[in-house]
Amino acid sequence: MDPELGLADKIFLKDKVRKPQPRHLQQRVDYLLKMMDKSLNGMNSQKATLNRKRKAPNSDGKSGPVDEKKRREKEHKHHHHHAIQVKTATATRDKTLTDQLALVLIEKSIYGQALENTSDRPFSECVKMMRPVQKYIKKLTEAGNEKEAAKYLMRLGDNCRDQLDEMLKKKPKTNIRKWYNYMWIFLSKFVSQEPMEMLQKYRELCAMNHRHKHRDREHHHIQKDHSPQKNDGEKREKDLERKDGKEQH
Repeated sequence: MDPELGLADKIFLKDKVRKPQPRHLQQRVDYLLKMMDKSLNGMNSQKATLNRKRKAPNSDGKSGPVDEKKRREKEHKHHHHHAIQVKTATATRDKTLTDQLALVLIEKSIYGQALENTSDRPFSECVKMMRPVQKYIKKLTEAGNEKEAAKYLMRLGDNCRDQLDEMLKKKPKTNIRKWYNYMWIFLSKFVSQEPMEMLQKYRELCAMNHRHKHRDREHHHIQKDHSPQKNDGEKREKDLERKDGKEQH
C-alpha cells in the first residue's frame, strides 16, 4: 500500500472477522484503478523509449523498405505454413486447461497470505492481469441486478482463464492451481463475495451458456435437415407444372 495515500486502514481492515462495507469496497476499487493506471503509464513510457531506439536511422544505408518487405513476406509464409499445427495445438491446450481448471478449488487459507502485501509479486502480477477488465470490477460492485452482475462476472472469469492461457504459452510449467487461486482471491478483495462463491457462480454461468449453445446447434441442424426436403418438394411441383404446360401446347 502506498504510504502517501493513507488508505491502509480504510482499505484493508485489520479485523479479519468483519466483512468490508460497501465504502471499503469502493475505496479498494478506486485504489486498484489508480495502481493500474500508474503501472500502465510506466509501461507506455518504456515502450516509447524502446520504439525511439528501434527507429534510429541506419548510417550504413544497408537496410531499408525493401529489406523490411522481404522480412514481412518471409514471416507471412512461415506463419501460413504452421497455421494448421498451431490451431491444433491451441485447441488441445484449451481443452486441457479447461479440464484442469474445472478441478481447482479456491484455498484462501493457503494462497491468500501471498496477496496481503501489495508490493509482493503475486499482488503486482494480479494487478497487471486484471488491467484488461478493470472497468468490469467496478461495474460488478455497482451492478443493479443479477443479470448485470452475471454479465460482468463472466467477463472477469473469462479473463482469469485467458491470462492463465497466456502464462502457459510463456511458461508451460506454470502452477495453474496457484495462479488461478491468486486471481480469484484478488478479485474478492474488491467484491463483497468469497472467491469460491464467485468461482462457483462463474462455473454455473459457463455451464448454462454451454447448454444454450448446444441447444441452438441442435435446432440449427434440425432446420437444415428439413429444409432440403421442402426445397425438393417445391422443385418437383414446379417441374410437373412445366411438364403439364408443354403437354397442353
